[in-house]
Amino acid sequence: MTDRDLVGWLIDRFEGHAFTNAACDRGGATRYGVTQALYSAYMRRTMTVAEVKALTRPIAIDILHSEFCYKPGLSQVRDPLVRLCAVDFAIHSGPRPAVRSLQYAAFPKPPYDGLWGPQTDAAVNGADGDEIRRWMLSYRLRFLGKVLARYPAQAKWAGWWHRVATLNELDAPLLTLPAAA
Repeated sequence: MTDRDLVGWLIDRFEGHAFTNAACDRGGATRYGVTQALYSAYMRRTMTVAEVKALTRPIAIDILHSEFCYKPGLSQVRDPLVRLCAVDFAIHSGPRPAVRSLQYAAFPKPPYDGLWGPQTDAAVNGADGDEIRRWMLSYRLRFLGKVLARYPAQAKWAGWWHRVATLNELDAPLLTLPAAA
């Protein structure tokens, strides 16, 4: 399974295929986890709501893989479950918080700059994957709590906790995930 397959799995499991444009969703017009702003940045032009609605799954996979797996360096995470959790966090909340969660898990104290580099690579890939995943998911729960405290209208999306719990419960033998790219 490739990293693109991993992104497709995350779309199918968490993002869904339906177009949404809820006023209380800070992401705005979204399909397959791709927001209008992300689509516009990726295409380097302003995409309309109608274009977001017409977005295809293969193009969504291209965008999410490029912006949330490859560019931030998360494709370098060797443990497949850690990589899955990190890419999902990046898709959900942005690459910097996702990388910060890995740094939080791998380093004893801040600062956590949210950028993947040689120190983060060595620390994350040299540590026990189960420990990294446990600590990064803990970080993610705190992060989501802060989002809800700052933006109470986002409480509608409290299914976020189900998403994190699902990632926590995954077991490598039960799910074939891609090896590091």
